[in-house]
Amino acid sequence: VLLSILIFAVSYFTVSWLGASTAKEYGVIGLAWLCLTLSFELILGHLIQGKPWSDLIEAYTFKEGNIWPVVLLVTAMAPYITAKIRGLV
Repeated sequence: VLLSILIFAVSYFTVSWLGASTAKEYGVIGLAWLCLTLSFELILGHLIQGKPWSDLIEAYTFKEGNIWPVVLLVTAMAPYITAKIRGLV
């Protein structure tokens, strides 16, 4: 929950700096943030830490109270939502 709040805060204060002007562009930025997050996490987890893919994929389920998928959704939606709040879209 705290990480999601932090993501929204960073997005809120940097959204005007991103230079986008349409809702679609903010959506693309959110998807880019999501792709970068997933790439970093999977590369770090598999190649550097040597974790099997099954363990890495399990982190993307709501099993045992895991809410990481919510954080990923917030990451993808934050630029658009904060641009909407600030009246940029």
